[in-house]
Amino acid sequence: MQEVKFHCKKCKKSIGLTYNVSGNPSAPVLPNFTLKCRVCRKVSTLRNYTESMILERIDSEFKFYL
Repeated sequence: MQEVKFHCKKCKKSIGLTYNVSGNPSAPVLPNFTLKCRVCRKVSTLRNYTESMILERIDSEFKFYL
């Protein structure tokens, strides 16, 4: 099982949230969940994100930048 780590796109720091992949590509990922970077204070809301969208945008270290 993969564990995806969420990072800030602006300052590249960890947001401190991880997501375990369930294997269902159409499963919603944290719907209407608001994340705030502790360093630069950027706020992001995950709306209509599916597992396949997350897996397409991760890098080789399973980091997802938002």
